[in-house]
Amino acid sequence: MSELQLIHGFHAVISRLRQREGVVREIFLDASRHDRRAKDLLSLAESRGVRVMQVDAKRLDGMTGQARHQGIAARVEAVRMPTHVED
Repeated sequence: MSELQLIHGFHAVISRLRQREGVVREIFLDASRHDRRAKDLLSLAESRGVRVMQVDAKRLDGMTGQARHQGIAARVEAVRMPTHVED
């Protein structure tokens, strides 16, 4: 099983959703976000079969620490960095 990591921010999450299927395991979205950006992300997540959990901002703050999460975080497969030039 792959190691998981938490990423946050719209650009980071959308980029991972578009990379390839199965990389994003679940998304946490601030329940107060009803703007176009959030709706577009929900649509993309649905098309990829990714579960989106509506949470409050305090939960996102707790998950991301002091980071500016923009109301979104996601649990994703960690990127495996090569250990040798040949990898």
